[in-house]
Amino acid sequence: MDMIRSDRSPNYIIKANNNDITDLIRERLISLTLTDETGYESDVLEIELANDDPKNRIKIPPKGAEIELSLGYDDFIRPMGMFVFDEFRLEGFPEKVTIVCRAAVFNKTKLGKENMTNQVSRSWEKGTTILGMANRVAADHNMTAKVSQEIGEIELPHFDQQDESDLNLLLRVGQKYDAVVKVANGFIIMTKRGSKKSATGEDLPVMNIRQEDVVAYNYRSSTRESAGTVITFYRITKKAARQEVQVGEGEPVRRIKTLYPNKDVALSVAKAALAKADRDEEELSLTVIGDPRLMAEMLAKVSGIYEGIDTDYIIKSVRHAIGDQVYMCDLVLVKPASDVAPPVKEIAHKAPKKKSTDFDNDDYNGGVITLPPLKK
Repeated sequence: MDMIRSDRSPNYIIKANNNDITDLIRERLISLTLTDETGYESDVLEIELANDDPKNRIKIPPKGAEIELSLGYDDFIRPMGMFVFDEFRLEGFPEKVTIVCRAAVFNKTKLGKENMTNQVSRSWEKGTTILGMANRVAADHNMTAKVSQEIGEIELPHFDQQDESDLNLLLRVGQKYDAVVKVANGFIIMTKRGSKKSATGEDLPVMNIRQEDVVAYNYRSSTRESAGTVITFYRITKKAARQEVQVGEGEPVRRIKTLYPNKDVALSVAKAALAKADRDEEELSLTVIGDPRLMAEMLAKVSGIYEGIDTDYIIKSVRHAIGDQVYMCDLVLVKPASDVAPPVKEIAHKAPKKKSTDFDNDDYNGGVITLPPLKK
């Protein structure tokens, strides 16, 4: 699909706990920005308002207030999601306030979403799938899990969640298996990073970005971040030697020193690290005319910018910004995941032989080591 080219004025609708407050916001609006990312930070909505009327000061919103935003133009407006009030900033002079809302739930909301930052302790059994973990966490917080099949089928080893929030747990597991983790609109969403697929397996829409849509661009290519080879290790039993998994080929070679409990985990971690290194080789930043359909993880087809960088990208982050009746979007684009599976090599190392000594000190005997008799 092509970018919107509207000659109408930018427009938005803002609701707080299902009450329309658009007119109240419009009277004082300085700027409105919405940042949508694929990283491990929640989406952030910031509303900057003038507070220069001493007889009508802006009040601090109640904790847990749910804010809904729709964004676009007079002839086309699109829902952008639900956010929870998180911060209130006041500065002067002249006085202005900034209301910060986040997609993740940091306080129990007025409409029932539970706090995801409370620390909890529990054990996760070996063989629990990522889908099973996400479903349990979602149920605990009155939310719904949407997990792609590719990620959801991964079986986890036994591990303990010790004094750790459910939000951090999801991010930790997502980072290990190269998954996008989003907590937004009452959903916990986990998909394979750069896969071009939604959590339901549908193809993500492709946005055509042409030269006439672009206000400014910046491109970076780094050979230092080239993918190369990633090596991870695992051990079958405590007495067995380390087993090695190599993913990719060529240099640079990266060794992850953590010893994983089995081959599947070691292989998943190596593939995730290689995919991240591949994405980090190139990055294209664009400032374009505002379009509310732009979102993180969408596929972007860039053309007419420069030979060699006109190709397909995955949108890593989008920053929607409205101010002075102008609507612009700042995009960060990275390479999509390759459709070709990387080469995988397994290397089995033999357990080290026990060194011969004058006497055997391996007999523990409850902590007492038996020494040989003294020579006369």
